[in-house]
Amino acid sequence: MEAGKSVLGPSLFLFYINDIPTGIDSTVRLFADDTLVYLTISSAKDCSVLQADLTKLQEWETRWKMAFHPDKCNVLTITRKKKPIDHAYLLHNQVLQHVTSAKYLGVTLNSEMDFGQHINTITNKASSTIGFLRRNLNIGSIKVKTEAYQTYVRPTVEYSSTVWDPHDKNDIRRLEMVQRRSARFVTNRYRNRSSVGEMLKTLNWKSLEERRREARLVMMYKIDRQLVAIDNQRLVPPCRLSRNMHPKSFQTISACSDYRKWSFFPRTVRDWNSLPPDIATAGSLESFKTQLAKPSV
Repeated sequence: MEAGKSVLGPSLFLFYINDIPTGIDSTVRLFADDTLVYLTISSAKDCSVLQADLTKLQEWETRWKMAFHPDKCNVLTITRKKKPIDHAYLLHNQVLQHVTSAKYLGVTLNSEMDFGQHINTITNKASSTIGFLRRNLNIGSIKVKTEAYQTYVRPTVEYSSTVWDPHDKNDIRRLEMVQRRSARFVTNRYRNRSSVGEMLKTLNWKSLEERRREARLVMMYKIDRQLVAIDNQRLVPPCRLSRNMHPKSFQTISACSDYRKWSFFPRTVRDWNSLPPDIATAGSLESFKTQLAKPSV
């Protein structure tokens, strides 16, 4: 049964591959036809475990008459060590290629978990889309152009932003430039003397940086209320509440590096703890979103 010709096709495919993680010691993540296998490598023994898991995947292929294409399988080592453990992993007796970056579910990951490359990719793509809209929708109304921006441009630079939300000023500036170019397109004001700040205010567009902050806080609400399948055990209430803390505050998460400091949990806990009590204790997700979106927050 072809997945493209049946509503049941995708579901049947998922049932078909659902047992891939069985017997695998490494962590396995499945999403449609993308399979991710990863393990913390601290010694040569760990390398052997990962290689054994690859061999088990070959056995799964044989059993179910499926195939992983070695040329489409890569090895990405994520570390900040100067001399990480190097190992040649095999699939079908073919050495898998080591890469310094790879795209997973639409997000470009690299060996240092630095999302600058991803931001470069999405800003270039968004800029190309703005150029296309400008050429083909130049005489449209502000309403039509706004809808085009919100449909085709902004999602490109906001997809999965809770994962890669930057703190680097240059990355933040590059993302904001996308919206500033879009404001000129929507208002049809391209002269250098035209104030983009005034355009953004007239259009009532929040900065992309603020929208990403709100997206992280919404995700934190979902995690805390167990509305998503993300472990909330690391969210620990403080030993005692001070006067300036709301009832849903968490202990701040210490970090020994900038990478850790600006990652999702440490960064978002800081933002979460600064929320007004009535927002942090909102009784529903919709109520939380509504109150969070108010300009004063």
